[in-house]
Amino acid sequence: MQLQNLKALSEANKDEPHRRWCCHANDAWYNAVHADGAADVSDAQMADVEAALEGMLSDASPLCTEMLQCVLRHANVTPNPNYAEFPGPMCTPLCKKDTARLCQQAYTVTEKSDGIRVVVVSMWAPRFPVWVADSDADPVSASVNLSHLTSVLALERARRVLRRYAGQGENAAARATLSLGGRSCTLEPLSTLEPCESECFTLRVATAADDDSPSAVVTLHRHRRGRHFAYAVDRSLDAAYLFMDDHTTLQYHTFVLDAELMSVRRSSTASPAVPRLVLGVFDLFAYAGAADNASVNLAKRSMVERYDALKAVMHACALPVTTDECGYVSWYVKDMWALAEIGACLAKLRYSTELQCFLYDGPHGPTENDGLIFTPDEFPVAVGSSSVQLKWKWQHLLSIDWLLQASDKQPDMYTVSLFFVKKNYGHREDVAGHWRLRKPMHILNPHAFEMPVDAAVVAECAYDQATQRWYIQRLRSDKLGANSIITAISVYESLVESISLPHLLELLQVDAEKAKGQADALESAARARVGTAAAFETVSSALDAVEADKCVTAKLALRAIRESRGNAELYLIAYTNNTNKSVMYPLPFPLRKIRDCIGLGHHPGMRADTPVPSLEEALYIQLANAGGCYAWSDYVVDAFYDGDSGYWEIIHADPRGNNKEAIFDNVIEHLDWLLRHRTAPEVAALLERKRDAPLVVSRPPRSEATQQTSRHYGTVAKELANEERSDLRRFNNWVKSVLLTTMAAAIRRALKPPAKLHVLDLCCGRGGDLLKWQHIRPAFLFMTDASVECVAEAAARYSTSEGQSVKVANGKQKGFPAFFAVHDAFDAASGLREDLLKRGPFQLTSCQFSMHYGCRSKESMRYFVKAIADTLVPHGRFVGTTVSDVELLYRAKEHGAEFGNDVYGVRFGAEAFAQLQSANFEPAALSFGVPYAATVERSVQEMTEYVVPWDAFVALCAEHQLKLVLEDNFIHYYDQHKATDAGKAMTLDQRRKRNNDGDVVDCPLSPSEQAAVGLYRLFVFEKTKAKHSSCGTAEGKQRRRSD
Repeated sequence: MQLQNLKALSEANKDEPHRRWCCHANDAWYNAVHADGAADVSDAQMADVEAALEGMLSDASPLCTEMLQCVLRHANVTPNPNYAEFPGPMCTPLCKKDTARLCQQAYTVTEKSDGIRVVVVSMWAPRFPVWVADSDADPVSASVNLSHLTSVLALERARRVLRRYAGQGENAAARATLSLGGRSCTLEPLSTLEPCESECFTLRVATAADDDSPSAVVTLHRHRRGRHFAYAVDRSLDAAYLFMDDHTTLQYHTFVLDAELMSVRRSSTASPAVPRLVLGVFDLFAYAGAADNASVNLAKRSMVERYDALKAVMHACALPVTTDECGYVSWYVKDMWALAEIGACLAKLRYSTELQCFLYDGPHGPTENDGLIFTPDEFPVAVGSSSVQLKWKWQHLLSIDWLLQASDKQPDMYTVSLFFVKKNYGHREDVAGHWRLRKPMHILNPHAFEMPVDAAVVAECAYDQATQRWYIQRLRSDKLGANSIITAISVYESLVESISLPHLLELLQVDAEKAKGQADALESAARARVGTAAAFETVSSALDAVEADKCVTAKLALRAIRESRGNAELYLIAYTNNTNKSVMYPLPFPLRKIRDCIGLGHHPGMRADTPVPSLEEALYIQLANAGGCYAWSDYVVDAFYDGDSGYWEIIHADPRGNNKEAIFDNVIEHLDWLLRHRTAPEVAALLERKRDAPLVVSRPPRSEATQQTSRHYGTVAKELANEERSDLRRFNNWVKSVLLTTMAAAIRRALKPPAKLHVLDLCCGRGGDLLKWQHIRPAFLFMTDASVECVAEAAARYSTSEGQSVKVANGKQKGFPAFFAVHDAFDAASGLREDLLKRGPFQLTSCQFSMHYGCRSKESMRYFVKAIADTLVPHGRFVGTTVSDVELLYRAKEHGAEFGNDVYGVRFGAEAFAQLQSANFEPAALSFGVPYAATVERSVQEMTEYVVPWDAFVALCAEHQLKLVLEDNFIHYYDQHKATDAGKAMTLDQRRKRNNDGDVVDCPLSPSEQAAVGLYRLFVFEKTKAKHSSCGTAEGKQRRRSD
């Protein structure tokens, strides 16, 4: 029996209700059985239950919204449930790049059956009647499945008839006729028919028509102990389907299972029998025990814990006593083995030449197998595609359901379409439909199916390696639509990689000789199968030069997508084409995360802990420098799918490309071309001609202190990314915001057209001031930091933010051009000054809370100041915030080498503190290079900073025509500006928050926070005169325009 979906299964045996396995559960059923929760089921309600079941069996009442939503509410165990998606995780096809993870982490392996993927929710109906036969019942009566729902309700209907007889004074010999399991029966009472916990009846079961033996008699007991009703949903989510048989357990009230519904395969020579269905269960999402009815959500538990709990639940499920398999589904727990024991799994697989398929010998008989599933132990339940649960399929079973329309002019030529849906999750209506490939495809039809030329049909197609052609395996009349574009691409990728079972074991580093022998035998059986190859000659794989040059790579676009607060992901994306006339614009969709790609000098062998930036970090920076991608991206790349490694390799990048070329057809044509030519020796030369030089965005920092600071902020900032800002951080941001806003306004007032505000943000970190720059709206922003990770995140924030990225749709807030670069501002070898001379000059330079990391030597600070001064225009401003040496030394003199409170802490080493003592704690007597360790809340943890010798620093600035025009502490500055327009605006935006009632409340600093704030000073320097440099020259301006 070929299982396709629950809808088709529910329609099997429609004329024989007692043989049905399931039916769609409607809202009338929900209201009759589940709406009242724990209430008793009265006789009147049982009549409603019967009527609801009759409506479901006859499809007379199709409404099923309430029932489906009820099931999905139980099935969705994730924090943010999405009832529009299948509630179970979906496997990702295994690629060669994934096998390293399988070897390094704890994984289990399970056989993958060719069945219906379902999530089953078993719901308890308390005090629902149950009918049980005596244990000594004869075989004839025992063959009637009393637990089948049609049997239960037939018995209930007969009982009501008997009670009506009793109420009318009929004699005690009254009996009611009924049909059970297709047999004529009569039911008689053995005791009074007053409602009680247990009632006894005599059931007479007629023998078959060709049997002369007398009728069987059995004693039945009716109990009001309750029943589980099991509902299943498949990936269509069209309805919840009620299983007709009973798997009641008194130990649990509800439980949610992830499973595969399969049919046991029998030999074609075996006598015709009722198909046997089995439910192979492999995960438990949640359950509620009967003792306390407390719900236990297992979504975040390990797979080991969930598997143990699953076995306990399945062991408790009561099984009906019946020899009739009709309408009955056998439940069992699927075997899961540690990866090292994969041989035990392979030992249960065999190839059936008769049935032309692989079989898995399960506990209830052989089921059809199409591959293996690999599941990590750390596997939280999540909706949608999982990148860590992986599936491997037999190569000859890899197939695509195309939507095909035959050509009326050329044989075996078809117009091919694939499905695509863009979910908008309630923001606006989802977009779904079919998109046609630009070019028709040559697809063989070896079974001579009738293919219409005036309509499209769904056909399951496989790829034949011998003919190097797709061929039609079967027509899918059960499906209205093709596979999705994403599914088709993943099948193509698996075909290009061509991972055989022996090769898989080699990649997984399985050394067991027995397992390798089993894999070789199974693979040989698969290759020896009767396929389409015998009917066709092998075709030539000669390269066509024009086609090869076009198809050796695929054009794709680069785009960052913000997936949650503070978190973005960088993808290779493709677009739909213009063949669906009902959709106005091409729709983008992610193809592969850049972190799972290689190219441009980056390869998977590069260690993550090296100072060399990753490909993802480098491309984040490149994308931002091309204007970002808030609404769209024209950063186009040529990519090659490397079947030897399982990675997409970026061969060539064009930051100003044409994204209209990055359509999904390119990907399909590229992968299809690789299927035929991936082993051709000319491929390497073609790629080498297109391949860009390695992409370099930074030089490794020379200073160990800089590396330590970068690593610290890289770790801590990630931890704090999604946390609410403290009052101290809000206050510091208020000071920065007012300082930058007032300085920018003053500079703009002094500018003479056509001059515009160009800003330099030194030591920018992760782009924390981007929102401030968005408010100021400069004509150009240059952001730089010594940490490539920080610059990459700042670039990601810019690229994905409205009002920052210049790639915005009409009517949206426009952004501003920006440039991101990795430089150590205190190291001449980093090339900062040279880069600034190319991109400058600047009217405003900012360095916030960072200068104290660079005061390790006078030479480093001299370079820092010179780079700023040489790229500031006359009367331009250099503004910043740093630690006050006066306050720092005053507290050290008062409290000793270590001081602070619960908000901040400072600790001087013995040698550094001796320097302070020898200077008598006088700031003017100190020079550069005095270290101390600082802690500020959770954002700074025992970081090495250096005393900023203010007089020496001001003198150094004066040497470079930078005159100090403002110096202040934070508290005084706040008092001076809180009543200004800028101060009021920032107070509302940054220093206030709402209480639980939604009212705006002030956030005063605590004494400890005030002590921490008192450590800092702010400053403003002004450039007093121009100094000869290449900034602003014709060459410099031309370069800036081109960038």
